[in-house]
Amino acid sequence: MADAFEEDAENTISIGEFLQDLEEQELEEDLVLGGDEGKECTYSKGYMKRHAIFSCLTCTPDGNVGVCTSCSLSCHDAHEILELWTKRNFRCDYGNSKFGEFFCKLDASKDVENTKNTYNHNFKGSYCTCGRPYPDPDVEDQLENLQCCICEDWFHEEHLGLESSDMVPRDDKGEPQFEDFICQCPAADYYEFLRDKEVVEDAPLTVGSSKELNNESSSVETPITDNNPKEDCNGKAVLLGENATTNTLLNQCNTIAGPSTKCVVGLNLLEAPISLEKSKLMFLSKNWREDLCRCPHCTEFYK
Repeated sequence: MADAFEEDAENTISIGEFLQDLEEQELEEDLVLGGDEGKECTYSKGYMKRHAIFSCLTCTPDGNVGVCTSCSLSCHDAHEILELWTKRNFRCDYGNSKFGEFFCKLDASKDVENTKNTYNHNFKGSYCTCGRPYPDPDVEDQLENLQCCICEDWFHEEHLGLESSDMVPRDDKGEPQFEDFICQCPAADYYEFLRDKEVVEDAPLTVGSSKELNNESSSVETPITDNNPKEDCNGKAVLLGENATTNTLLNQCNTIAGPSTKCVVGLNLLEAPISLEKSKLMFLSKNWREDLCRCPHCTEFYK
């Protein structure tokens, strides 16, 4: 009987812990949905900073369209739908010229094409550098699929090029001890300064591993290019000004400490070229955005 009471005590959490968990769940939901409550098509909101996007392989097997939550439910019932998690600066495609005679039940008046939308191999149901699906029917005991918060591609954990799966930061129960993950995409070089902020859990790559991520795979058909890093590196939106909670925290910080004029990055991100050299993977701890540089140049870059 005493053992039973001890076990119950171990599983008990305080009101404060419960409220904190609830707040974190609500924040994650806000980040994923981006204000999309699944009740109306988001097309009228334009190219949203970030919201959940789905691909319908039944309608467009070529994987060149993305639809919002509402359209995936109302217009694509019983179709083969891929949940892509979140995409930035994206406008719902359903009902435009790519769907032929089919039109959106929620918003029939749409442009012929959303020219600013970008698509990568995820829209076809392939992920990672291997181009395989997730879950992969040919792989037993497959590990997790992780999304880079910069290029937004997904990677099979076993293909991250780590010395072992144990290198992914987890607690004793196997729960992730990181909030976000940055792969070896070219734009990752912009955030190397975070390693000095004690918000990065280093994960050494296997020396000479054939599974190392390559720049071509992580940037193919994504908004990241070498020609225009300011416009195409969509890592900006997720880092700052992405949701009301983050904005509030940053505004409070700036009000108290005042805006910083000294750049901790050491270069003007608005003009810096994207490095072609591979950087190490980064697993970012909770609240890592609070350690971003807030000098005038960097703040403008994040917008």
